[in-house]
Amino acid sequence: MAFPSIPSIPSIPSIPKSISKPIKYFIFGIFILNIKSLPLVYNLRYLPMISKLQIKKYTNYKKKNKDLFKAFERSHFVFVDDLDTNFHLNNGSYNKHMDWARTEFVMLQFPEAAIKSNFAFATSGVSMYFKKEIPRFSTFKIQTKILTWNRKWIFLLHRFITESKNNSDNNKNIDVHAVGTSKLVFKEKNGKTIIPEQFFDEYGFKCETEESKIKREEIRKKGWKFIEGLFEFEKLIDYCEDRDDDEKAISKL
Repeated sequence: MAFPSIPSIPSIPSIPKSISKPIKYFIFGIFILNIKSLPLVYNLRYLPMISKLQIKKYTNYKKKNKDLFKAFERSHFVFVDDLDTNFHLNNGSYNKHMDWARTEFVMLQFPEAAIKSNFAFATSGVSMYFKKEIPRFSTFKIQTKILTWNRKWIFLLHRFITESKNNSDNNKNIDVHAVGTSKLVFKEKNGKTIIPEQFFDEYGFKCETEESKIKREEIRKKGWKFIEGLFEFEKLIDYCEDRDDDEKAISKL
């Protein structure tokens, strides 16, 4: 029995070389200009942090730093996909860069805890305050340190700065462009909250003298004055959840 013949599939016309090259260059250009925003790039930024941590783990790394309030600094570059319509670092990029900053801070300041499978930390809130723009195609630094804490929460301070040479001497001029805070909580695998003061003592920052305890508490109280008002601000969450009547006054876009 003869089978019916299969109709031939029409061939796809080839793109002329004169057109294909510009298109390839255009696609490649878009790729490069937005490389920091490509899928998985955000997550891949964590790999160097994790690899450094593992290296320290397997070489019997012993933390020499004994300063609980030490700041860790990381440089960043304002690229095309960081810009807003005013062609400076957009507001969302500040929070994105703070994500990396606080993760790296916890790993470097508390490496013995970070390598444990029953340790985790969560971010409960962030605050940003802007002073001046960070221009396009400029290098800026984020300095991250512990600001204060209570029986549950740890607050980190992030400084966004740029540096320039001072012609009159060898020192550098430092401009503060923005400051941010991160509200963290440390948890065990079972969900139990780790008390910050006990956590510090366990992982290399125990005060050996009464004088050091007093000094630490003075620094903690000084930092607490800057963030205690944030707890009042957080009541907005409860306020917004109770505002069902506001739905009637919302204009749908």
